[in-house]
Amino acid sequence: MTIARVPSTYTSSVPLASPFKSVRQEEHIYTLSDEWFIREDVVAHRHQIEHVLVSNRGVFALFSQKRSGALQQNGEQFFVGGERQDHAIQQAWHVSQALEALVGTRVYPVLVYPELSNPSTEAVSAVGRRGYTAEAAEAPVQSHWKIQGTLVTSWEHLPQALEKVWSKAFQWKDVCLLARKVRLLNR
Repeated sequence: MTIARVPSTYTSSVPLASPFKSVRQEEHIYTLSDEWFIREDVVAHRHQIEHVLVSNRGVFALFSQKRSGALQQNGEQFFVGGERQDHAIQQAWHVSQALEALVGTRVYPVLVYPELSNPSTEAVSAVGRRGYTAEAAEAPVQSHWKIQGTLVTSWEHLPQALEKVWSKAFQWKDVCLLARKVRLLNR
């Protein structure tokens, strides 16, 4: 029997990176039903919108945000991870109005964060500690908020939030016409 000598610089043929592709946060919008028309990178005047969704529920402009953390609301102001987010709502409304002028119907702005939690989530994780009860653990976790007419949610909860918040507003022929208007914006 012969034993082969392995050089000290031997590298494994096994890849160091995982063979599984990591899922981008934005891919949660592709779990929506087939009645949703999805358009990426729409330009409205000088503003670029990452995703525009059209369905029988309306036209939605999605604005991706980078911050994540606990959402806290104080009247008309809201904070994510301790930082005030009023500027994000103002920007979303400004760009949505520009898109409204081009498509001729109401456009709903949606702020989408990588991860959001509400402060009551911390109480749920602390069940059994002094001061927390089992009732606090059974309280439903809020997945979306409507602040100043803007939907605020995470990528993970986006499909459920869009289905729950708005009722059906358009007939199928209207959805097709609106989808065509949005598609023609990038030409």
